[in-house]
Amino acid sequence: GRTTSEWSPIKVCGEVYNEVIVNLVWDVLGLERGRKDGPWISEYPKARAAVYYTLPDPEREAIDALCDKWNGTSLPKTMKEKCLHSLPDALPGVNSA
Repeated sequence: GRTTSEWSPIKVCGEVYNEVIVNLVWDVLGLERGRKDGPWISEYPKARAAVYYTLPDPEREAIDALCDKWNGTSLPKTMKEKCLHSLPDALPGVNSA
């Protein structure tokens, strides 16, 4: 099984699509980012899962492949985040700034 330090596809989705998820929580519930108490902390994971499960198959497959890659390396999280800039175009909006 997975340990708590391993990446799940949904956690990777949260890294890749963080802004989309934050905007979803704001648009649907009016909750602002950064609140570590109250409803924000409980709603973000729900929105993250919703984003992951509504991705088109090619995007979800790219997230799953990235998850496997991240779990297969010992790179620290900051280095893995830098790898996001080299993701394929299968993940629209990720490489655009």
